Amino acid sequence: LICTVVIKDFRFKMDLMQEHFNDNYIESHRYPKAVFKGKIEKFDVKDITETEKEYDVTGKMYLHGKSKIIAVKALIKKVPDGIQIISNFPLSVSDF
Repeated sequence: LICTVVIKDFRFKMDLMQEHFNDNYIESHRYPKAVFKGKIEKFDVKDITETEKEYDVTGKMYLHGKSKIIAVKALIKKVPDGIQIISNFPLSVSDF
């Protein structure tokens, strides 16, 4: 599983928070993307149905030129045009 997100697409409650995050913390001009590379534990595509099922996902998050091993939960189900995966990646700025 590989997930790539453009840093400037992150949205905050206040524009100033977003500006500080991009310019002062993450330096999105130098590090424009966050990338997660991981594995869905005990996953077999044959087991995926329209009913949502929870899986454990482990892998490495690459952000701001650094990496960190993380583990998250993901909800996976079959949808008309493929497979839907929903997860949250709680991250601490101090880790990156």
